[in-house]
Amino acid sequence: LVDHFLDVCRQHAGAVTILSGRCYDRESVPFKALDNLIDALANYLRGLTLAEAALLMPDDIGFLSYLFPVLQRVEAVERLTRKNIARLDQQQVRTRAFAALRALLNRLTQHCPVILFSDDLQWGDMDSADVLFEVLKSPEAPAVLFIGTYRSDEADSSPFLARWNNLKTASPQEIRIQEVVVAPLGLKECTQLTIALVGQDTEAIRRRALEFTQQTGGNPFLLTELIGCYDPSADSFRAMPIHEVIDNKLARLPLEAAALLQ
Repeated sequence: LVDHFLDVCRQHAGAVTILSGRCYDRESVPFKALDNLIDALANYLRGLTLAEAALLMPDDIGFLSYLFPVLQRVEAVERLTRKNIARLDQQQVRTRAFAALRALLNRLTQHCPVILFSDDLQWGDMDSADVLFEVLKSPEAPAVLFIGTYRSDEADSSPFLARWNNLKTASPQEIRIQEVVVAPLGLKECTQLTIALVGQDTEAIRRRALEFTQQTGGNPFLLTELIGCYDPSADSFRAMPIHEVIDNKLARLPLEAAALLQ
């Protein structure tokens, strides 16, 4: 769903800047929910001219590049990096680093809206939650849309989500938050998906859609797999050899993807 939304945004070339990243279960790095986003930010800045990037740089960008060395590959950042930051108090370094990130995003959003997308937040850490909340909170927050996705069945054990929810409860007015629950599909949606995949809209297909909904519990992945074994012309199911299952999946790929796979 998020990929579809971002694809729509990308169609308006130059109208929005999208920085995407994700957390990894077995990765052990500081600021797990931010690490990939900073990588994307560095790539974006490297795509600008030196003059364009220099105009975005806050004075304390060196503190941010100390925590995220990937930024030092950006020439405009490297020119402002201080060499003695490691000798300073680390809490002060963090405070100034993320104030610099907030300032950088504020300058960036003066040119165009910015979307930050971080996937698998259930594997994020507490420090990332603190930083994101600090960077995005009012007043004078950057004009950023932050999209975070996570698996609800792992939410209770997530350090990031526990800390984020505590911050949200303590300061409910600081950030405007909208939660979207991706629940199982209902009968209407399952019927629409069945018709779209089968390519027919008949009374028999709609009856089958009710069965599919009940059998899959509204899980779109299972529904898609079930429909792959359904023959609408005979209104029946049949066992399929594995090579035929694979061939059917490959047939649904776009031409470019099929060529790349080949």
